[in-house]
Amino acid sequence: MLVAPNRGAPRPPGWFAKPGLRARVAEGEERARLWGVLTRAMRWLERTRRRAGRELPVVVLGSPK
Repeated sequence: MLVAPNRGAPRPPGWFAKPGLRARVAEGEERARLWGVLTRAMRWLERTRRRAGRELPVVVLGSPK
């Protein structure tokens, strides 16, 4: 998984529009669980989310089928 914070900018980073791997954006319970994992490991993410003023996408990567 990864996060697309773009250093707290109001827009997602350019690469987010066309990820090179098979990717999906986590939603609902899954997103909440993964966000908890991410913010426990990287405390700065919550500050970045507040600065961005938006929900940061949590992207889950997978193997192409």
